[in-house]
Amino acid sequence: MDVGPTFGNSPNSQTATRPREVPNTASAFCEVAAGVLFTSDAHSLLLAVDWMPMNMLVSQNAPEIKAFVNDCELVSMAEYLRRRSA
Repeated sequence: MDVGPTFGNSPNSQTATRPREVPNTASAFCEVAAGVLFTSDAHSLLLAVDWMPMNMLVSQNAPEIKAFVNDCELVSMAEYLRRRSA
């Protein structure tokens, strides 16, 4: 079973970085969906990846949501699906 170039001696390794922070040593980068934001007139709910592995951020707290999405590109669900189907 071929496990690709991220396994074995001197593998290419991957590490998470915050949005828009690509290290100078990176050989490539990719766009990653970081979460889903549900909104209504009265409430918002954010379900997102946390920077700690195996953790999620789930919040209805407006300042916490604002701080998280501040560094993110917000796209509608329709636009997200359109980008993935291309």
